Amino acid sequence: MIEKTSEKSLYERLGGHAAIAAVVNELFVRKCADKQLNRFFVGMSDGRAIKTKENVVNFLSNATGGPFDYKGRDLVAVHTGMNMTEDDWKIFVKIAAETLNKFNVPQKEADDVFAAISGLKQNIVGL
Repeated sequence: MIEKTSEKSLYERLGGHAAIAAVVNELFVRKCADKQLNRFFVGMSDGRAIKTKENVVNFLSNATGGPFDYKGRDLVAVHTGMNMTEDDWKIFVKIAAETLNKFNVPQKEADDVFAAISGLKQNIVGL
């Protein structure tokens, strides 16, 4: 008899949409408060900030196996002209790790989140 495994998706293990939205909201607060990364958010209207967060939540939900479709622009189009540097990326990763830690995300799930987003760097840095 073959045993079926029913491992939950990363989306489910993270707690679903509400949990991902809470992490993204905190991540934005921390990025905006960072003296190096805040330049990417200066002058952003409240409406644009809300839409950006919604897009990030949907993107992460989709990337982790959730039911939400990402309907925003592709990452290259979004980040072209922002001139994000390797240092910006490192700060973002540090802030993301701190944010996941604040929400007591277990190490396996945090590692899986970083595995899911690590390939995105080439579509974000240096454009």
